[in-house]
Amino acid sequence: MLLFNNIKNSPEALLQFFEQMPKGGDIHHHALGALWAEDILEFAIANDFWIDIETGTLHKMPLPNSYLAKEIKPKGLWEDCLRAWSIWNYDHKKQQSHTHFFDIFPKIAAVFIGYEAYWIEKIVQRAKNEGILYIETLIECPSESQRVWNWALEYEQNMDAEADEYNFEEFYTFLKDKGLSNALTNVVAQVNDWKKASLLVPEVLLRFQLYALRMLDPRQVLAQLILCFEAAAASADIVGVNLVAPEYHANALTFYRMQMRACRWLQKQFPEVNIALHAGELSSDLVAPEHLSFHIAEAVAIAGAKRVGHGVDLCTENDFELILARMRKEEIAIEILPTSNDFILRIADAAHPFELYFRAGLPIIVASDDPGLLRCTLASEYFRLARSYPFLKYEDFKQFSFNSIKHSFLGSAQKVALIKILEGKFDLFENSLAKS
Repeated sequence: MLLFNNIKNSPEALLQFFEQMPKGGDIHHHALGALWAEDILEFAIANDFWIDIETGTLHKMPLPNSYLAKEIKPKGLWEDCLRAWSIWNYDHKKQQSHTHFFDIFPKIAAVFIGYEAYWIEKIVQRAKNEGILYIETLIECPSESQRVWNWALEYEQNMDAEADEYNFEEFYTFLKDKGLSNALTNVVAQVNDWKKASLLVPEVLLRFQLYALRMLDPRQVLAQLILCFEAAAASADIVGVNLVAPEYHANALTFYRMQMRACRWLQKQFPEVNIALHAGELSSDLVAPEHLSFHIAEAVAIAGAKRVGHGVDLCTENDFELILARMRKEEIAIEILPTSNDFILRIADAAHPFELYFRAGLPIIVASDDPGLLRCTLASEYFRLARSYPFLKYEDFKQFSFNSIKHSFLGSAQKVALIKILEGKFDLFENSLAKS
């Protein structure tokens, strides 16, 4: 498209172009990370939350050094909250960026847990305003996760990080005997309620990925994974399973191979359940070289991930050309998250393996990750890619948009329907540009 080439060197025009361009889906998207600080404060004021001004942590009850949310702006403390709940005006001299990022989640959790339906309606409304057709958001049911975590710690046999095989079947039976079916019923019921909230904005389709927290005790990770797979098999609204939390955490590193084998075992029990994995969200600043050599490979070859999120340590993986060849052959998509990778890992532009993925012909998906915390949009992520990689053409960005539907975890009929809608939106978009 001639217009696209003409505006590449005009940041304002380029960003406006992507804001107007139709977006397919945002399918690497964390619900808790999608809360914008302005909305958090508005909700906290309306519901009489207290804020620990030293840490920015939200509470339902007053604690030392806390203020009612409605007192924050009059006392001139709003900017402190904005910094605590997002990457706004971040000062890298005070705290490492990855630490600051992951510290945000527990600070804002109190306004999210139990109020998920409220925020889901906010999420789909914002997506509608941005021209997004579909969101695949990562979420958990905290009460039921806590229940299976507690059960897991009663299991007397520890997981050996060096083992080649694990008795997952025995652990699964243990959970069933503890009451797994009741936890499953509650998860499905909560997801049904959340879906109803999303239907208030019918222009945007929303589905869920459930996740396990990879940095916990390995028994707890396995228990949560089992609950996730069970729920995904039981509910059409839960379209996939994932692992989240810092991949560089000591437990996540020690038990990474066990977690990949757990995913493989569970996929054999539930072959209809899709897996997407955060893998290779690492850098040499965070981990020793041996941990940079196999995470993407095992996510694909062992766990059976259909999509890989981040994947920035590709070039340090053993035989990474073979990984690329396998991903291309099996059409395993890579989820590119420019702002997230830049802020958390300090990896961007030429340091990011984006061009390797692109030249290898992998399906590329562009996503926001945590748009509220990172203060980004899908349009701004496209914009960053265009500025970082000038060789990209308009047709490439259009393909990225369609990839987000094609490689989503929706059923085939839903994909066909959304692709048809997206084609119509691109026709209108391109015709309007041609006229102007």
